[in-house]
Amino acid sequence: MFILANELHCIKFSDPSHGWLSVNRRFTGGVDISPYSYQRGQTVYLEEDSDAPNWIREIESLRYIVFIEHRILNRSSKIRSYDPFYRSLKDTLNVVAPYNVRNGVAL
Repeated sequence: MFILANELHCIKFSDPSHGWLSVNRRFTGGVDISPYSYQRGQTVYLEEDSDAPNWIREIESLRYIVFIEHRILNRSSKIRSYDPFYRSLKDTLNVVAPYNVRNGVAL
């Protein structure tokens, strides 16, 4: 995932039976995320059925534009072996503010 002004570029990983949207942990503060999503380091892999759509709606409401690159695997993804998502206090407090591209300040 990388960020350009008000754009978020993410990767969606899919294996034969499921998929996950990879996002930076700092963008998960205001979103309800289930334990069906995974984490590794500062990356959270949001499950495709509920968590990813909820996250996209929340991020778009903050005036970000989300671009998704798709990567399809023909085998089981190693994402399944990562730790289940848990929210830390720091995550809860780390809600991203909307960004005004024209003058570069938070709205």
